[in-house]
Amino acid sequence: MLIVALYICALVFGASEATNADLIVEDTQPNCPTGWQYGSAFKSCYFMASQSLDWPDAQVACENIGGNLASINSPQEYDFLIRLAYAANPLYMTWIGLHAINNVSPFQWVDGTPSNYSKWLKDQPSDYGGLCVGWRTTYGGDLDGWRNIACESQQQFICKQSAGYCPNGAQSGSSGSVSSSNYPKNYENNLNCLYQIVVQAGLRVNLTFDDFDTETTYDRLYIFDGPNIQSPSLTNLTGHSPKGWNDSIQSSGNSMVLFFHTDTTNTFRGWHANWAAISLNESFCPNGQLSGYTGPLTSPNYPNNYDNRLDCLYRITSTSKLARIRITFDYFYTESCCDKLTLYDGPTIHSPQITTLSGTMPAGTNYTSTGYVMTLLFHTDYSVNYKGFSASWISVA
Repeated sequence: MLIVALYICALVFGASEATNADLIVEDTQPNCPTGWQYGSAFKSCYFMASQSLDWPDAQVACENIGGNLASINSPQEYDFLIRLAYAANPLYMTWIGLHAINNVSPFQWVDGTPSNYSKWLKDQPSDYGGLCVGWRTTYGGDLDGWRNIACESQQQFICKQSAGYCPNGAQSGSSGSVSSSNYPKNYENNLNCLYQIVVQAGLRVNLTFDDFDTETTYDRLYIFDGPNIQSPSLTNLTGHSPKGWNDSIQSSGNSMVLFFHTDTTNTFRGWHANWAAISLNESFCPNGQLSGYTGPLTSPNYPNNYDNRLDCLYRITSTSKLARIRITFDYFYTESCCDKLTLYDGPTIHSPQITTLSGTMPAGTNYTSTGYVMTLLFHTDYSVNYKGFSASWISVA
């Protein structure tokens, strides 16, 4: 199926108003992937691998499942992990994330945490040992601890990653801000975080992003026009826009829900947005970001009349460069002389013009781009306004 990114937020009116009973509750449960062990005191997840690899390959294996070779940063974490390691591998060394770059550099944790704690075996580290650190987990006296050995040795290993926590998702009032967990530090893997914004009845929510940085395609923020994720979709966002999106996103009623999903690998800085309560009749151009295979497209305020003095830019982009964009109008009614929708065959208003529409036209009228991008510009003058337009878009081969 062709995937389309529509750089426009289509407002769907008629969403139900939220009440206090609809407010979501903060989810404080930690989130570890299946098969990982949660360490509550350390807010981390641990995975004891049964396969034996050399140190570099073990680190790559941990990265591939969302972590690093384990760092051990306190006696308490040491005691917690030695039980896991000994139970899985009582006879042989276990790789941890401590290593040295060369023979004269200090040992350091591969995940970048400070090396403030150590538990070396007697006479370790050795000038004659290797650059990677194995852990002897035999219980008793001075039998357990770390030693530096050749990185080429084949050992079992422990992976570690931060446990995923969702911030408090319920917000209300007249204004505020929302962000991914840990922002501006990297968010965690395996997140499913829900945020709900509720403003006074009779108002709506205006959301503006000032930073957005996620793993493209796999870590995605979904935004819904109403009090829950069953409400109509406004948009979903993924990828990188360090200065945020140019346009704001508005709900049609007094609530908006955001749902942030991350996969098992690769994390980035995340996102930050500000929100404010605005009047129902306060006009904005729709947002410039939406992705999916198909979706709606309407003029501002539809099915109510659009406002005067608008210049709203829409850009529809397919993530498949083999696709084309087809837009079909279900309804169209504008001031015939002066309120116009122009379609362009490409990514800007300087691309070849497909057509300019105004007045009325039959339902079912459609236009198709020759490439994988279509741009639309809706211009209105200073007087006379009508319901505008309602259309749907789809990616076609």
